[in-house]
This record gives sequence, structure tokens and C-alpha cells, in this order.
Amino acid sequence: MKSILYIITGLGMGGAEHVVVALADKAASEGNVVKVAYLTGGMLVHPQNKNVEIIPIGMTGARSFFTALIRLRSVIKNFKPDVVHAHMFHANIMARFSRFWVKIPRLICSAHNSSEGGWLRMLLYRYTAYLGDYFTNVSAEAAAILETSGAAAAGTIIPVLNGIDTSRFRCMRKKNNKVPVLIAVGRLEVQKDYPNLLKAAAILKQRNVAFHLKIVGDGKLRSELSILSRQLSLDANVTWLGIQRNVPELLNLADLFVLSSAWEGFGLVVAEAMACELPVVATDCGGVREVVGDGRFLVPINSPELLANKIEEVLRLSASERMQIGHKNRERVLTCYSLEAMYHNYKKLYR
Repeated sequence: MKSILYIITGLGMGGAEHVVVALADKAASEGNVVKVAYLTGGMLVHPQNKNVEIIPIGMTGARSFFTALIRLRSVIKNFKPDVVHAHMFHANIMARFSRFWVKIPRLICSAHNSSEGGWLRMLLYRYTAYLGDYFTNVSAEAAAILETSGAAAAGTIIPVLNGIDTSRFRCMRKKNNKVPVLIAVGRLEVQKDYPNLLKAAAILKQRNVAFHLKIVGDGKLRSELSILSRQLSLDANVTWLGIQRNVPELLNLADLFVLSSAWEGFGLVVAEAMACELPVVATDCGGVREVVGDGRFLVPINSPELLANKIEEVLRLSASERMQIGHKNRERVLTCYSLEAMYHNYKKLYR
């Protein structure tokens, strides 16, 4: 039995946050003593295992960085974990700095994206690399891009592919939509490039393609995107669902999943949609190509017309053809991206 401390920047509704709580649950289920510390914000996701202790650090901004660092140092000193596994930029840097004051037998730092910020962050990553035992990212593509950006020496970031709970994300019901339902899931932030998706939707509407788009997520661009949707005359075609906790059920009500991101590390939500046996149309960014396995339904980033073309292509397939694609998608996830496979790969590093 080990003691494991997971540290993450926040516990919002993003992919990294879901990965961390899944890891914590899995580790606790094996009898490990597990705690999760999060630096900032509210707690929107949390482990299901009641034995996992959640510790808010209470960082409120850059000015409180050192206060938060002292609090985190105290958590580590009192807990004395065998393994500290940090996730995302702020948590990674803070965990590395903690090694100046407290003993950490093993420190793993995980990035979850191909872009973790500007040159200053890359410099901090590079010059604190010696303080961590392992540096991981969620796909080979994302790892290579981060190395090229200067975050680490070439070949030193280890790809550990994300995994999902395929018992939760699965096909639950047959579709019975009179109008095809498209679904997108993700924060309303620059990275997800929802203007790309809305412009593609406007093109589909101009072509008289029947569809209804549901967007799950919230963020600081909510108002701006609503205005753009109205300007594109899409109010009747788009439903903004905000933050939802029943994502598997919502995926099962859709006919097609669409990812319009400008960049991704892995594209966890793509794998979740595939596990629910949905066909996926996505931008070719970060590790998404690794997730889907081929480029048939990928388009270049920031290409609304090409995105619209590919969506229309899938919608023109027969129901049986879309079902066959969905079956293949789930088989790929079961083979490559299960929660068990991800946890097994991290366990190798914990040892």
C-alpha cells in the first residue's frame, strides 16, 4: 500500500480534472491512502470514493502563489506521501518548488495539453525539470510539441495516454431524433474555438442541411459566443446547455460529436464520445489523430467550410453506416484508452 497525493490546479469540469479524480478513485480502490489537493477555484468534480480526502489550497491569484506554496508544503510535510502526482502548469511548478523544503520520494508532473502557456512558462518548466522524477503528457504529439516549445529536452516527456471509464461512457439507447443532433462538449474558451463550429453550423444552415447543435460547457466567452450565434441567425439551431453532469446521457441522445478546437493535448471528450459509439468529426490538433486512429473525419483547424463539409458527409451516411462507425470507435477506446490502461501506465512510474 502506498500513500499518494494528487495535486491539480483546479477541480473544474475539464478533461484533466476528470482524469485526476478517476486516478484517485482507482488508486483508492486498490487500498492506497489517497488525497487530492487543488490550488484554486470551486470543486465541480470530485472522486466517488469517500476515503479520498479533498484539500483546497485556496490560491486566489498570482499574488497568493507563495502563500499557497507554504500551505501545500505543509500538506506534503504532514501527509508524507510516497508519491506526489501533479497535474497542469501551476500545480506542476508548485510541486517542484516544494522539493526545496520537504521530502518527496517520487514526483510525477503531468501536462495535459500541447500548449501550456507562453515562453515564460516554458522557461519555468525547463529550469525546474531537474526537480521532478518524471514529466508526462497525454499524447506523443502533445509531448513533442511541448518539447519543441522549450518546456523540456527532446525525448524527456513521457506520453501516457488518457483513459476513460467505459462502464460509464457507453451506448445506452437507440437514437430517435427527427432532426440530426450534433453535440460539442468543452469549456467556452479560446482553445475550443467555438466560432469555428458556429461558422460551420451557419454554412450547413445556408445549405439547408437539417441539424440541431447542443453545446455543453461554460466559460468566459459565453456572452461573446451567444452574440455570434445570433449574428449568424443560429438561435433556432443551437442550444447552450451550460455545465452538465450527465454527459454520457447527453452523448447518447446525439447523432454526431463535433470537436472544433484550435489545439488539444489528447481530446478526452473525443474518446468519451467514441466510447458511447458516436461518429466523431474533429479538427486535426494535438493528439486527436492518435485518439481517432485515422484521418477520415478530421479537418484542419480554423476551417469552418471544411468542418461543415465533413459534418454534412457524416449526416448523409445511412443510419447503419453511422452505427458501424460507432461500433469501431468503441472498440478502439476499449483497446487503447481504458481507465485501467492509463492507471497501469502511471503505476509503473509510481513504482
